[in-house]
Amino acid sequence: MEEVLRRFASLAGLSQEEAEQWQDLCGDAYVLLESQRREERTVAGVGDLVCAAAAALAFYQYTLYQSAMGENSFSAGDVRITRNTNNAGQAKEAWLQARSNAAPLLKDPNFCFWEMKL
Repeated sequence: MEEVLRRFASLAGLSQEEAEQWQDLCGDAYVLLESQRREERTVAGVGDLVCAAAAALAFYQYTLYQSAMGENSFSAGDVRITRNTNNAGQAKEAWLQARSNAAPLLKDPNFCFWEMKL
């Protein structure tokens, strides 16, 4: 869990202290991916891919929260500050890539076999 929080802080550009307020978000992402982990846990380094995916998921959720809060831009005289609204899209791409990297270690919740009669 500490590794997920450390990776999340790095992705979000936060210090460890700032990231700690998002510890529950990171923990939830980690628990979700751990619940999807396959039974084979003997391969070295598998925890790193799951931690990376959990951190990317937490970062994606963090960017969604950040984009939902407050104004996207404001002006003060001749100065105009505009928040980049594409961050959530980029964070989603990072999450999908990290999930893809960890896919061999995780069960696919969107996949199942159905019986078909011909």
